[in-house]
Amino acid sequence: MRVLVKCIVAIIVFYALSSCVRQQGPIDDSARNHIDSLLGNVNRLLIGSDYDSARIVLRSIDSLSELYRYAPAKYDVYANQAWIFEQEYSYDSAISYYELSTSQPEFLRDSNTLADRIARVGRIYRLLGRFDKSVEAYERAYWIAEEIKDEKMVASLSNRLGILFSDLEEHENAIHYFRISLLIRESKKDFNYARTLHNFATTLVDLDSIEDALPYLYEALEIKDSLRNENSMAYTYSGLGTAYRKLGNLVLSKEMFLKAYDIRRRLNDKQGLGQVLFRLGNLELLNSNFVKAEENLDKAESYALELGHPELLREILESKKDLYKATDRLREWVATDQVFDVLTDSLQREQRLRVQEAQSKAELQREQQRTALAEQGAQIARLEVESERQKGELRLVLIFVALLALLIIGWQLWQLRKRNSVLIALNNRIKLITDNAFHSQKNALGLISAILRSKARQSEHDKELEVLKDVEGKIEALGGVAKYLFQTRIADNTAVAARIQLASYLESLINDTFASVAGDKAHLKLDLEDIAVNSTEALNIGLIANEAITNFSKYAATSGADKLQIETRKEDGELLVQIRDNGPGFPEGFKISKGSGFGMQMIANLVEDMEGVLSTLRKEGWTLIRISIPLNA
Repeated sequence: MRVLVKCIVAIIVFYALSSCVRQQGPIDDSARNHIDSLLGNVNRLLIGSDYDSARIVLRSIDSLSELYRYAPAKYDVYANQAWIFEQEYSYDSAISYYELSTSQPEFLRDSNTLADRIARVGRIYRLLGRFDKSVEAYERAYWIAEEIKDEKMVASLSNRLGILFSDLEEHENAIHYFRISLLIRESKKDFNYARTLHNFATTLVDLDSIEDALPYLYEALEIKDSLRNENSMAYTYSGLGTAYRKLGNLVLSKEMFLKAYDIRRRLNDKQGLGQVLFRLGNLELLNSNFVKAEENLDKAESYALELGHPELLREILESKKDLYKATDRLREWVATDQVFDVLTDSLQREQRLRVQEAQSKAELQREQQRTALAEQGAQIARLEVESERQKGELRLVLIFVALLALLIIGWQLWQLRKRNSVLIALNNRIKLITDNAFHSQKNALGLISAILRSKARQSEHDKELEVLKDVEGKIEALGGVAKYLFQTRIADNTAVAARIQLASYLESLINDTFASVAGDKAHLKLDLEDIAVNSTEALNIGLIANEAITNFSKYAATSGADKLQIETRKEDGELLVQIRDNGPGFPEGFKISKGSGFGMQMIANLVEDMEGVLSTLRKEGWTLIRISIPLNA
C-alpha cells in the first residue's frame, strides 16, 4: 500500500509539472521528432530544386515551432528560406533571413551551424560586390570556428578570406590567411591543400614574388595530378603560364597555357577553352605574332558568344583593339570599338535589369511571406483554442486524481498512527524487561563477587586466595560486557546493539581492572583501534586482557616489571591483539599447551574457541603475547 501511495503522489507531481510547462508551450519527443522529420523532407525537396513544395512544408514547420515554442526549428526555417532566396538570386532577402537565423545563437543547435550561416552571408555579400561586408561576415565566422577549435572550418574560412583579400588587392592579409589554412591542411596534403597552395601562389604572383610562387604552384600541380583532378590541373597550368609571362619567359608561359588548353579540349570545357585561348592570343600579341594572335582571339570570341559570356567577350574585344591598332587596321579597330561600347552599355543595362528583377522578386516573396504569416496566425489561434480545451480537461482529471490521492494518504496516515501507538506500548514493555534483566544480572554478579571476596578474606592458603581473585576478575570482565551492552542500546532503547565497539569496551574494562590490581609504580599504555566485534568475541578478549593484567600484577612485585602495553588493530581482515610487558618472560622451552598456569591455559582455550592463533615472543627486554583472530563479517 505504501508503494501505491508513492506512485500516486509521483503521478500527481508529474502531471502538475507537465501542466505548468504546457502553459508555456512545451515540446515532447514525438513532436520534436516529427518537426525534425519535416526538416529532413525540406532538405530533400531543396536538393531536387522543388522550392514551392519546400516553402509549403516550411510554413507548416514554422506554425508547429510557434505552437510548441521550439526555437531551433524556427531558426532552421529561416535558414532554409534564406537558401531558397539565394538560389533564386534574391540576395537581399537571403541575407535578411540568414541574419534572422543567427540573431539568437542560444537557440541554434551548435556553434558550427552559426559559423556556417554567417559564412553564407559573407559569400552573398561577395557576389554583390560588397567586399567590406563580406570580410566582416567571414571574419566573424572565422573567430567562432577558432573559439570552438573546429580546425576544418578554420582552414576553409581562412582560404575564403585569403581569396577575398586577394580580390581586394590586400595581398598581405591574403597571404596571412592562406598561411593559416596551409598550416592546418599540411598534414593531409589533399585537394583542399592543393587548392589553397594555388591561391597562395597566385597571390605571390600578384605581388611579383614569382620565384617564390613557382615551387608552390608545382607542388599544387603534383598533388592534383596524383588525385587525377584534370580540371583543377588546368587552372594551375594557367597560373604557371601567367607566372612565367610575368617573368618574361614567354616560351615556358606558352607551354603551360598549351597544357591547360589540351586538358580543357579533352574535357570539352568551352568556357575554360575561351579563357585559355584569350590568354594565348595575348601572349602571341606580345610576341608580335599577329596572325596566330588573331586566330586565338577569334576562337575565344566564338566560345564567348556561344556561351553568352559578355565579360569575357568584352576582354577579348579590348585585346583585338590592341591587335588592330598594332597592325594599322583602323577600320576594323573602329568597328570593334563600336561593338565594345555597345557591349559595355548592354552589360550595364543587363545588370540594371537583373537588379530590378531581383527587387521585384524579393517584393513578391515578401508579400507571399506576409500572406503566409497571416495564415499561420490564424492556424496558431485555432490550435491555441484546442490546447486550452485540452488543458481544461486535464485539470479536471488532475483534480480527481488529487482528491483520490488525498483520501488514500489520509487513510494510510490513520493506519500508521494506529500502528505506531501499538509499537510505542510494545517498546515500553521491552525497555522495562531489558532494564529489569540488566539489574538482575548486575545484582547476581555483584552477589557472587561479594561471596568470593568474603571467601578470600577467610582463606589461609595462598593458592586458594589466588584462584578466588582470579575468578573474581573474570566475573568483573563479564560484568563489564553486560554493562557495555546495556549502555550501547540503540536510540529508542528497544534492543541492544548487535555489535560492540571494542576500543570503548576494553578501555573501560582494562583501566578498572588495572587500577584495582596493579601497584602504584606500574604503568599502563593502551593503543586500541575501534573495531566492531560481536558480544562473544568482546567477552573472550575482555577475559584475555583481564588475565594478562592479573598475571602482570602477580609477578610484578618479584620481577620488577612496571610497564604493560596492550594493543588492538585490524590487519588483513583479522583482529590482532598484542600484550607486552617488561617482565622476565617465559622459561626456556615453554609451551602454552603444557603451561602449569591455569590463566595461560584459559587464554589458549579462549583463542582456540575463536579459531585464532596464539604466539609468544621474547625480544629486547619485552615479553610479547600475540593473538590473531579472524573477524566475522
